[in-house]
Amino acid sequence: MNNNSNIFSKCGMRCDLCLIYRPNVTKKDRRIEICNAWKKIWNGFEPNPNEIICDGCSCGDRGILFSPECETRKCVLEKEIVHCGYCEKYPCSIFPAEPTEEETFQKIEIEKQWTWEDEKLMKAYACKKNMDIFRKKMFEKIYIEEDLFPREITHYEKRDYGVLFYNEENKDSYDSNHAVVHRKKIADLDFVLKDIIDFYTDKNLTPIIYQSISDDGFFEEIKTKLNSFGFEIWKEEQKFMVLSDKNIINPNSQITIKKLEQWKDEYGTEIFEKSGEPWGIDVVKKSLQNKNTLFFVAFYKENPVGMTYAHVTDEVCRVDYLLVSSSYRKMGIGRTLINAFVEYCKENKISPCYLWPDGESAEKIYIEAGFRHAETKLAGRAKYMQ
Repeated sequence: MNNNSNIFSKCGMRCDLCLIYRPNVTKKDRRIEICNAWKKIWNGFEPNPNEIICDGCSCGDRGILFSPECETRKCVLEKEIVHCGYCEKYPCSIFPAEPTEEETFQKIEIEKQWTWEDEKLMKAYACKKNMDIFRKKMFEKIYIEEDLFPREITHYEKRDYGVLFYNEENKDSYDSNHAVVHRKKIADLDFVLKDIIDFYTDKNLTPIIYQSISDDGFFEEIKTKLNSFGFEIWKEEQKFMVLSDKNIINPNSQITIKKLEQWKDEYGTEIFEKSGEPWGIDVVKKSLQNKNTLFFVAFYKENPVGMTYAHVTDEVCRVDYLLVSSSYRKMGIGRTLINAFVEYCKENKISPCYLWPDGESAEKIYIEAGFRHAETKLAGRAKYMQ
């Protein structure tokens, strides 16, 4: 999905830096060096440099593993996730985390024997550090996408302080019509608020502002100023969930799921209009103009009864919406749709996949599919009331 050259083991070791990883051995055999470093750490460990080699944790059943009985690897494979960095329980009791105080003192004594090269060679095995960095970058990518996802479904103009999303033909869609502002990019708040008001009122749209998802508490800080310009603020709790566990959904065999690329008007009448959400029609139709959209439709007795769609960037996959026709709910259609989506993502190695559930019923479905709570954000919103 992206071009990141880091290759992680299931517990977070950097296979691409490990000197017993087969591709590295093939390029230049330096196993004697790493075995000498290991001997300093593990008293009595006498690895044979000519025999020790590893194909990496993701090699399947045919490769050679340095530690085939690794409990962490077994856990990750059972959860059907990429590595520990995706797990909601990270770091847990079986994760090779930071050393104990006794191990730290032992490590200090060992390092007195190390050369600078020994220290460099051991960087591959800093599991906790590697996974902490991975998770930090993953959430940064998720929150950037959460700010910018409307670009997939609507028009927009960039500003120094953020982005203005708009669609004059779909005024009822909040996702299609709002400004995103960034605390650190605002030089003159009065100017920004006036610019947003003028931009949307000129288009006969209601000015609505979202604070950047990374700017926790920003609208509370500027509440007085927002009120003075005619805005009322509110907060929405967004429980971000990442696909990070095993999918246990038992799909309804009477429901047929099709991955489609073309829109048909019957999807609008049978799914959106019958659910009282006609504004969603234009949103999905616009999304389908993009090649990075994943669109799944559920059929019952050949009639469209539900849909879910998502979009994939070079960095993340966002589940944008799940909707089942109000006449066909409580039949397992939502579960069957999400099951098809999750299995498609796993088969095509699309990760990380994230979403935030709209209600408890949807959250239960996502949990069964393997999505787990990662972080909760209080999203700041402001609507112009004059």
